[in-house]
Amino acid sequence: MLDMSTWEVEKLDVTKDLRLDPKNVRLGLTLHTDPPQADIIQDLFQHEGALDIAKSIMTVGYLTHERPVVLRENDQWVVVEGNRRTAALKALLNPYLVPAAQPRLAELVEATELPTSYKTIECLVAPDRDSANQLIATLHTSNPRKPWGPLRQAEFFAAQVAAGKSVELLIQEYPGIPVADFIKTADMHRLLQNANYQDEELARYARRRNFPISTFERLYENPEFLKFARISVDDKTGRVSLNAKQDDFDRVAEKIVRDIKRKRINTRVLNAPADDTYKQYLTELSSIKVTAGKATEVAEMPEVALPEPKPRKPTTLDVSGLHAPAKFPAIGSILDELSSLRYREFPNATFDLIRTFLEKSVKAYADGKGESIPKKGQYVYLDSALEWLQADVTAADKKSLVQVIKKLRQNERLNVYAYGVTADYLNAANHNHQIFIEKEDVLKLWESIINLLRYVLREPMT
Repeated sequence: MLDMSTWEVEKLDVTKDLRLDPKNVRLGLTLHTDPPQADIIQDLFQHEGALDIAKSIMTVGYLTHERPVVLRENDQWVVVEGNRRTAALKALLNPYLVPAAQPRLAELVEATELPTSYKTIECLVAPDRDSANQLIATLHTSNPRKPWGPLRQAEFFAAQVAAGKSVELLIQEYPGIPVADFIKTADMHRLLQNANYQDEELARYARRRNFPISTFERLYENPEFLKFARISVDDKTGRVSLNAKQDDFDRVAEKIVRDIKRKRINTRVLNAPADDTYKQYLTELSSIKVTAGKATEVAEMPEVALPEPKPRKPTTLDVSGLHAPAKFPAIGSILDELSSLRYREFPNATFDLIRTFLEKSVKAYADGKGESIPKKGQYVYLDSALEWLQADVTAADKKSLVQVIKKLRQNERLNVYAYGVTADYLNAANHNHQIFIEKEDVLKLWESIINLLRYVLREPMT
């Protein structure tokens, strides 16, 4: 029985004292990794909804009825329960910890001043890791209020087995919790993870932390499937063994994972073995011949290394080297929007905003120097701003930038590329109802003018 009555309470500094737990099962990392704190907080924001908690804190307040649970390890305070809340507080105190969410975090803090009391919070001190694990298991595997998903629950116990504990000991330590079932779920997932796939995308899908294991569970809970696939399960411990040739099982795994990914099968299609849809799918699987092989327990299987993922194309523009002038906050707001816009999805909006950003940045630059751009008619238009800037960079002997501006100001349709990065085309895209911008147009324009913008906004204006 877990007795928390003797656990002490410590008041700890969120920024200086508290460290997020690298062994947090939410991260899906092996116990042999020690990820940087920055990586942990990024993961919790990207995958575990820490931003929603930050929003709740700034809207409702930091609720103290559940204190984070900490553990003293290696002379450091490690948060073993409450990592998302702690990450949210850390990010609110320093929004730059999460670059992707920084604008939203800064907006939250600006809208509602962060109370100074959030810098130091009360934490419950667990006497050791085993006691902390018992609490975590109770909260997330048997408490219906906020349970982990099936794989999260399974990973909790699988991680302890990987650290050296026997399943039998875990069953003793966690009475009332179906430990063997969780071990079986983790082993079954690993069977799919370690299969050799012809399709790299399927391999990555099978290894996802949120893989829909419930669909596969409808198959492996059926003795008929286990017999066909030559999989055996220890009734007492839940440990899984594969008794088939690996090549044969690979084909079975590839079909199952592909069909799950394509949503051809789900828990409704495989609702019950007696259903026609279930029988039909099992017949399809049975057409794959699975021959007997050396029995191998999943725990003994080496992990298959996945090929490095293909580099993803950037979805937003590179705004490095551009400084928002404090004297002109509107420029900073536009820069924030521009840095967040996914130009591949919104090329027209991005292209139009680049035009606005270019013109306003040049005007801010002139204003910051205490100079006025001559008007053409009643207003200072984009071409007027570029004409003034051309004279300015010429006087500064910036020949390469002069050429960029000349290219912007020339209106001859020399070729598609050249005209696509001219001020005339920028104006046409803004006003001509027959022009539609493609993502390639955005990138060509941005690459053409980025160094000019870096010159104009090379340092904050005071």
